[in-house]
Amino acid sequence: MGPIEGQDILVLGPYLGEFGWEMFSWQPMMRAVALLHPDRYVIAFTRGGEGKKKLYSFADEVREPIDDPGFPSECLLWHDFDKAKQEAANVVIKACLDSVMQEYGKDGDRDRSIEVASYGNLKSFNDPAFARGCPDPLIGDYALACDQYDLDPAEKLVALCVRDRSVSRFRNWGAENWSTLGGCLQDKGIKHVFVGRIENREEWESLFSVIVGECDLTDMTSVDDLINLFAGAALAVGGSTGTLHLASRCACPHLVWGGEKNVMRFAETNWFGANHKVYEWGWEPEPVSVAESIEHYLTEGSFL
Repeated sequence: MGPIEGQDILVLGPYLGEFGWEMFSWQPMMRAVALLHPDRYVIAFTRGGEGKKKLYSFADEVREPIDDPGFPSECLLWHDFDKAKQEAANVVIKACLDSVMQEYGKDGDRDRSIEVASYGNLKSFNDPAFARGCPDPLIGDYALACDQYDLDPAEKLVALCVRDRSVSRFRNWGAENWSTLGGCLQDKGIKHVFVGRIENREEWESLFSVIVGECDLTDMTSVDDLINLFAGAALAVGGSTGTLHLASRCACPHLVWGGEKNVMRFAETNWFGANHKVYEWGWEPEPVSVAESIEHYLTEGSFL
C-alpha cells in the first residue's frame, strides 16, 4: 500500500484534542479538505490510529501521532494553545511530517509534493466547502459486532456509555451509579453492555463483579468497534460525552443527560436525524429514573 507513481500526498493532523470535537468539528473539516484534493494520497494522524479507520474512511491510511506529548483532552485544543503546548504540538506535527517524508517523499527522480492540513495552516484551505465541513454518516457492521462480542442480533441492545475521566470530573457518573443502573436493567430483562474508558479500574471491577450477566466492554472497544455496535443498538445511554456524539453520527437513538447547553449541542450535531432526548438532569441523575426512561423508550418508542 502507498501512493502510486506521480501521486502527491495530503497529511491530515495530527489531531490532539477532545474526541467529541474531533467528530463534529475536526473530522468533517478534514473530510472537506480531502474531497477538495481527490487525486492525493491521504494520511490522517489521530489518537487511536487504525482503530479509527471508519471515522476517517476518506483517508488511505490512519496513523497514530508520533512523539505525542499526551495532552489531556481539551475542547478545541488547536484554538487555545498556550506557547508551551504550541511548541509541543509543533514537535508532533514535524515528527509526523518527517515520517511521511522519509517513507514517501521520493517519487522516482522528483520530490513528491506533501501538503499538511494541521493546527497552524487551516486558513490556507480557503474554500467554502472546507469552512462548512462535510459531515458524513458513520456506517458500521452490527453483525460483525455481534459476532465479536457474542451478542444476539435479535435482542434489543442498550449501550451504556461510561465516562470516567480526570478532565471535568463533575461529568463522571460514578461506578456505583452505573452498577445500580445495570442491576435495574437486568431486573427488567433489558440486555445491555458497558462501553467507554475507565481510569479507576479497580473500583469498577469490584462493583461489576456483583452484577450477574452484565457485559463489560469498557476499555475493550476501538472507535471502529463502537461504530459497528451502534449500527444496530436500540439505544445508547449516558451523560453528555464524545461516545454519545459518536452514537449520533451513527444515527443510533440516544438518551443523554446534562444541562441546557447539552440539549442545544446534541440538537445541532444530530445531523442524521437519530431519535434522541437530552434530559436536563444535571450530572447526578437517579439510576432508577434512568432505567425507567430506558424501559419506556424500548417499550413505547418515545422518550418520557
